[in-house]
Order: sequence, then structure tokens, then C-alpha cells
Amino acid sequence: MLEIRVVSSLTSDDEVRFATTFLKVIAAVLENAAIAFAIQVQLRDGAVVHHTYGLTGLEVEAPL
Repeated sequence: MLEIRVVSSLTSDDEVRFATTFLKVIAAVLENAAIAFAIQVQLRDGAVVHHTYGLTGLEVEAPL
């Protein structure tokens, strides 16, 4: 597991847009590799956005 923490001064709305875009970009890069992965981004308000690739039956864990 790799955990990355980012502190931002973005507004909540901007944070959601940034996290969604970041998730799409990272997923697009990783989908070209021969690996299965799960990415989860927890926002400051507790909301979570996630993406999985090559995994079946995965349950997203509780937010970090």
C-alpha cells in the first residue's frame, strides 16, 4: 500500500474537481501497466472518490 497525503488550500468545490481529475489521470497511466490496482482519495469533508482496475469483488476500505 502506498499512502500519499496532500495539504491544500483549495475550496471544497475545487478540491472535489482536483481530486476527480487527479484520479482520472493516475488511473489512465496505471491502466497501461500490467497491474491491478485500487486508488482511493479521501477529501477533507470525508467524501471518498475511488477507482479500481483489474480487481473483482473488491470492497473499498474505510477512509484512511
